[in-house]
Amino acid sequence: MHWKKLTILIFLVVVALTAQTTPSQLTLTPVGASTGCISSTNGDVLCAASDGFYISITGGAFQKIATGAAAQPTQITCTSATLSQTGLAASSCTFK
Repeated sequence: MHWKKLTILIFLVVVALTAQTTPSQLTLTPVGASTGCISSTNGDVLCAASDGFYISITGGAFQKIATGAAAQPTQITCTSATLSQTGLAASSCTFK
């Protein structure tokens, strides 16, 4: 019986160590306006809003800590491009 418990414990440790070395992500969909963020006097709150991330420290007002909008490209450069009635065909394009 002790070997079974030891095997389970070793398995859990391996899973925990593996989890630390693999990337993870958190997907938040849909994300609303920051006016929907709710603070708590019991602790700090991180709120994901449609225009960025906000934090509230022990019930305080939310402060923006990061913007959510990605920078939009302003220039596209292609090695070849053809415009026709069916649309634009381009190759080897880069955005800047």
